[in-house]
Amino acid sequence: MRRFVELGVAAAIGALLSLSVVAVLTREPAPSVPREEWIDSEQALQMCRAHGVDQAGDDAALRAAFDTTAGDYADWMLEGPPEEPKSLNSFIEEELAVGRSMPIFVCYFDRDEGYYPSVPPGYEGPPMNRIRVLVDKDGGSFSDTIGSQGDADHPGMKIRRPDTGHH
Repeated sequence: MRRFVELGVAAAIGALLSLSVVAVLTREPAPSVPREEWIDSEQALQMCRAHGVDQAGDDAALRAAFDTTAGDYADWMLEGPPEEPKSLNSFIEEELAVGRSMPIFVCYFDRDEGYYPSVPPGYEGPPMNRIRVLVDKDGGSFSDTIGSQGDADHPGMKIRRPDTGHH
């Protein structure tokens, strides 16, 4: 009888150990941490993590979290960056309708695979695997721009702080 109990205890311990190994292997990865100079505030970091993934996808790594306002972001889009269109998206237009001082969080995410299932005919560049997502103070999000992280032959979409000097 004692041998039977010892075998039962050993089996139970083995089962617990295998469950803990499975739990460790299936645990979600730790959230990505952007470089310190690419985080404007703890609030920006939390809003991007909580709501930016709605657009970027669960497998995307957060690379930057910036604070700005609807007005400053609109100015930044109309004045630069040089390689991007000089127009405003519907998300920013709606925020501007509420007020130029409406807080906006600008989030950059990277992932291994591209965001488009296919690329335009003749495209030979790196995958479109970087996305800039805008998040408002209520958690609404918008996919603003999709580009590539770049490679040796293509510069890709740079991570840029939306700053026009109006702060």
